[in-house]
Amino acid sequence: MSLSTKKSSFTMLLVLLMHFSLAAQQIEVCNTCPIKTIAKAVSIANRHDVILLKEGNYAEHDIVIDKPLSIHGEKNAVINGEEKGYIFKVFADSVSIKGITLKNVGRSYTKDYAAIYLSKSKYFTLENLLIENVFFGLLIEKSKHGIIKNNHIFSNAKVEASSGNGIHLWHSSNAVSYTHLTLPTSDLV
Repeated sequence: MSLSTKKSSFTMLLVLLMHFSLAAQQIEVCNTCPIKTIAKAVSIANRHDVILLKEGNYAEHDIVIDKPLSIHGEKNAVINGEEKGYIFKVFADSVSIKGITLKNVGRSYTKDYAAIYLSKSKYFTLENLLIENVFFGLLIEKSKHGIIKNNHIFSNAKVEASSGNGIHLWHSSNAVSYTHLTLPTSDLV
């Protein structure tokens, strides 16, 4: 084997090792896990990590996502916003939130509280979410290239004037939205 071939092989090996060491990690969140809150998992996560919510109830609100992440829930993973504000506030590209029940978003007639507030984000996915007792379900502003799929959004509002929209897209483009059920919110999209 020539010196040039050995150097090429060594370089390829280093590249492969670096790739696998930089690959996304999975962070599990549960009552018996080392990480017990979603906010803590988000704060320690590296870009493109996957946060897995194990089955259980999580009383959290105003969780800020400011880096590319995936947050996926196992069956019966529930986040209760305790009617105190937003549940997720997303200010990053390449964020995926899937398979979670989000409930009890804050109510206000001066702030547009939502289960998920997403601002200036690209390449996002919001999928298979059950969203209950909300003012706005999904509030998406100045964002593009997103997928909003198979979500069920419910409000406890008695009249339309006391609820926001199920899905509100404001100054957003190229967002694909389909297969939703929303009752009784002001508007679907």
